[in-house]
This record gives sequence, C-alpha cells and structure tokens, in this order.
Amino acid sequence: MSAYPMKGGHEYHPGDAPLKRSGWVHNAQYSKFIPVIPKRYMRLVFATIVSFGIWIFVHRLSSAQEAITDENDTPEFPQAQMAPNPMFKLPPLYEAYREYEDSVSEKNLRGQNGTQRYIFFANQAYGCGWGNVLQEIVLNTLLAEEADLGYAWGDYTWGKKSDYSDYNGKKIPSRIPLSTMVAGHILGLDPPNSEGTLPPSISSRAFDKICPKNERTVIHKDLVQAYLREQSPPTTLDSDSGDKVLQGWVSYLTQPELKKARCIEVKEDSFVAFDIWLFGSSRMHSVWGKLSQSLVLKLWQFSPLIRGMFEKNRALFSSSPPARGFWQWIWTILGGNEQTQECDSDSDSAPCVLDLHLLNDSQPLPLLVLHLRRGDFHEHCVNLAEWGSSFTAFNSFPQFQVRDRFDPPSIGSISDLEAEDNDGVPTIVESMDERKRVYTQHCFPDVKQIVRRVRDTVHDYVGVAAAREKAENTSIWWAGRAQFATPQQRLSRVYIMTNGDPAWLAGVKAALLDDLPRAGRSGGDWEFDWNWEGVYTSRDLSLGWEEKPVAQALDSYIAHRAELFIGNGFSSLTSNIVMLRMKNPAIDPVQTRFW
Repeated sequence: MSAYPMKGGHEYHPGDAPLKRSGWVHNAQYSKFIPVIPKRYMRLVFATIVSFGIWIFVHRLSSAQEAITDENDTPEFPQAQMAPNPMFKLPPLYEAYREYEDSVSEKNLRGQNGTQRYIFFANQAYGCGWGNVLQEIVLNTLLAEEADLGYAWGDYTWGKKSDYSDYNGKKIPSRIPLSTMVAGHILGLDPPNSEGTLPPSISSRAFDKICPKNERTVIHKDLVQAYLREQSPPTTLDSDSGDKVLQGWVSYLTQPELKKARCIEVKEDSFVAFDIWLFGSSRMHSVWGKLSQSLVLKLWQFSPLIRGMFEKNRALFSSSPPARGFWQWIWTILGGNEQTQECDSDSDSAPCVLDLHLLNDSQPLPLLVLHLRRGDFHEHCVNLAEWGSSFTAFNSFPQFQVRDRFDPPSIGSISDLEAEDNDGVPTIVESMDERKRVYTQHCFPDVKQIVRRVRDTVHDYVGVAAAREKAENTSIWWAGRAQFATPQQRLSRVYIMTNGDPAWLAGVKAALLDDLPRAGRSGGDWEFDWNWEGVYTSRDLSLGWEEKPVAQALDSYIAHRAELFIGNGFSSLTSNIVMLRMKNPAIDPVQTRFW
C-alpha cells in the first residue's frame, strides 16, 4: 500500500489513524475533511443542554405548583352519576351541580366589599330548545360585560311549575344547571389573570342572597324602548341592527340613575332584550365585532361533564394514534408535551392509548359532522317556508354565502320560473307548495339529498385541505408533520348529530358508506378516491343517567371541533356551533357548510 510523504521525512499510510489539522480530520483514503468540534465547544453545548433541562424542570415544577394552588382554590366539580338509585326511576335533578355552582359563586363573592354590581335576566327564555336559550345567554352575558355589570345566570328551564316536565310523552328535568353544559366566563370561572375588573358571574341563587327584592332596581323592555325613543337618533329595539339594539340597552343601563343601582333585575314578564326575530336575521351580523372580542367567547369552555362524555366515547371520533416519530420522541425527552397517554380500556387484550390531541379543544377532530334534525322539525320547516324565513344569524354571514347562499324564493308567474341563483336554487317559484319543497331540501333533506350534499362538500374541502397539507409539509423540519397530514386522514369519519329514528339513520349510514368510493360527478369522474373509516350518530353514544339530558351540548362540542361541518341553516343549535367555529381562525369557511 502506497505511503504519503509528510513534513520531517515521515510517511502516512492509509491504514493509520486519521490526522488532525486545525480542528479538521483528514482521511486520506477518502480525501475528505471531516469536522471535529473542539472540546471547549463541546463543553459549551453540554452546558447549554443541561441548563435547558434545568429550566424545563423548574418551569414544569412551577406550573404544577400553580395548578395545585388553583385546584385547591376551585370547588370540586361533581362526579357524574351513571345510574339512578334503584328506588328512583325518574330523570336526574342535578342537586350536586347546583351546590357546585353556589360554591363557585360564594368564592367569587368572597372578599368583595359590596360595591360590585350585578344584573339578572329573570325573563330568560324557557320551554324551548337549548340552542335558543344558549344564544340568548351569550348575548345577555355580552350586554352585562358592555354595561360593566356582573352576570347572574339561571338554569336552563323547560318548565317552572314542578321538578319534571313532559316532552313527547317522556319525563324530563324541568331545570338543568348551566354547569352541566358550559363553563368559562358565563359561570364566573375566569382565570386569575383574566383581563378587566368586571365582577365575576354568579348564580341566580347567589344573586338572591346579596340582592334582597327590596334592594333591586327592576326594569322592563318597555321602559328601555321609551327611553331610547327620546334619544337622538332614536333606537327601535324590534327592527334596528343588532349592534344598535345592544348599544341601546347599554346606554339605558349606564344612565347616572342606574349606575348607582347595585342590583338590577329585568322583570320576568318583560320581552327579552334579543328576540328570535333578531337571531333569525342578518341584523345580528353587526354584533359580531364586539362578540368576537368579548370575554364570553375568549374564555369559552364546555363543562367537565361534557368533556368527560366526549372522552368516554373517544373511540367513535378517532382511530388509535400513530406511533411516535423520532423527533417527537426527542421533543418529549427535552421536556415537550406528550402526545399520547395510557387510558382506561374496555378490553383486557388491547392496551388503550389516548391521543391527547383529542382532549385539546384547539385541535380539530378528523370528522365530517352532519346536523340532521328530524321528528317534528318537518312541521317547523313548513312554517319557515310560509314565513319566508332566511338562514339564522351566524349561518348567513357573507363568507358562508359564497358557497351556500339561500334567498327565500318568491312566488311569481310561470314566465318567471326559470330564474335561479348560482347554485341552481330557484329564486321564483309557482306556488307555496313548490316553495315548501325548496325549503325542505335545505331544512329537512332526504337520504339522496344528504348523500349528494356530502359528496359535493367533501369535494370542495379537498382542494383547501390539499393546499394546507402542502404548506404544513414545508414547515420547520424538526417540528414533525401534523397528525392528520392528508385530506383522508384529516377527514376519516362521519358523525351525525341527530334526533332521527334509528331505522332511518341506518339507511343514511349505508348510503354514505356505499357512495363515496364509487361516486361520479356530473361532468366527469371524481378527482380522488375516498373511504370512510366509519359513520356514527348521536344514537351510538354511551351515556349515563346524568349525561343523557345534556347530550345536545356534547353534539355541539363535537361539531365545533370538526374538520368539516354541514349544519342546518335554520337551526339555532347550528348557529351556536357556527359562532364557535367562527372564533377559531384556523377554520376556513369552506369547512363550515349548510344543507
């Protein structure tokens, strides 16, 4: 083997150890220079890693101590009761949840000097669906915030005369505590470092304690309207824009006389501040600027009961998480958050691994959620056609009208019947029966219409998802790819929130599973192949005794996180879901659609 001459008469043979030259290793066999990090730099790197590890440890310890402090200072949320007492066959009355609410309120009032001002809406809507009541609660809470008043909340109420009411021949609780469904600012559960000096929300029972009836200032919508007629310019509460209605109430509540009032009650027989006609029209759009920046939405949370129901049924919403990649493993070693954890399993043979993305409200669920109202909603759809109703407030925002615009068709002469909008929906029909048919497609679709709408909506979604996937794949190399990296992974299952008959739902499931893999589109074939991992409905949920009466809130929780949602444009339940989706900047309008 040849030797290489060196200075001083020495020779270097290729089998000898590599030579060091000024911080580089020269391997003569491959004629390459390989970098060698000097020891002083190695020590610096090692010290940096150790310091970073110590910082992570101290930071986590501090966070854990803060969490323990907050936990010790916060009343304990009740444990859900899965089954009733064998001697008690009636629906739950939720006494433990009211005790929890009162404990939260007492904590919020502790240390106050009696100067905090509160408003209680004794006229809150009752005897109607959760969607109708929640939208009113949200706006009433916003009004309280704008008027610098604490909000006193009441139960979700179906009937006021007894503990139980009758609904379609079944006993239901007449009153359900809000804490079973929501948390956050509405319930006075603001974080300690939350902005502002607004009095924290309290329960109506706490309001009764600190505000005896003889110390309350009772107001009525008629008084507010009379006051606003005298202003310049005047405000008409029943017809002006939502923002003007809100500001009208605020101006009334902030008069010098009322600013002295510590306890304000909106009288029980008063008309509501925000009525169904406002919620059912585009007049609500002007409120969004304030609402989107309000504490009620910034600090929005669903209740621990709802989140527990979701976790219990997690198998319906996502498959098992993928194995951790190398960089995710390194990130965890360095102190990053785990993406999975062990969980309780119903199976003795297979370990349960919970994807922590499922428990993170900011992460999307790989679901197409469909809101399909059935039962007596068909009669309501007929009424909507007769009234000429449009999509409700949040369902009619301009960004949604680009793809799903709905204008109530007018009734005209036969010569005008060819008029259609861009989506092929007639703008003029010959008769009321024909108008009812048009409304039914959007309000009460049949199986064929459902399948067709899902097909077209998924097709629109794929274009946006593909662009997003491309953008994410060019992100920082060490961060790893998003969990649901491809359109098929992002949207792998269907969940139907519904009160539909099980037999009818079985037909919908079969049609959806059968359609997409072989569907053709008018004008050409599909641009992609698609298969659903599964199709599930509200009827598939496993729910306990205290969980069943609040299942609609679970549906809302699932839908507001869904990758793709098709809602009922005439439904207040859909409208509330859309509101929560609108506040999430990561959700593109193409991901929120309507029948």
